[in-house]
Amino acid sequence: MRSTPIDSATKHTAMSRLGRSLIRIHKEKDHSIVETAQADVLFSTWQQKWASRREEIARRLEMIESQLADLTESDEPRPQLSLVGSAEDTLC
Repeated sequence: MRSTPIDSATKHTAMSRLGRSLIRIHKEKDHSIVETAQADVLFSTWQQKWASRREEIARRLEMIESQLADLTESDEPRPQLSLVGSAEDTLC
């Protein structure tokens, strides 16, 4: 098989396009690595921030549950919701 001769301008253009593509891929890879590292830092910061909040919420829930338990154990009547209306409010 006989290959067709390629002039140097065509060869240079092809290599330049390939080179530009490889450089672009390399830059995108580096950019992606940096973005991933930044996301990891943000996620770690978020976890640390909410770890203390989680403990605070757990303490509050325990306090509410103990107060509810105290209410159900007492002999006092529990509060009830009542709806009051006038005769004018009813539809006939």
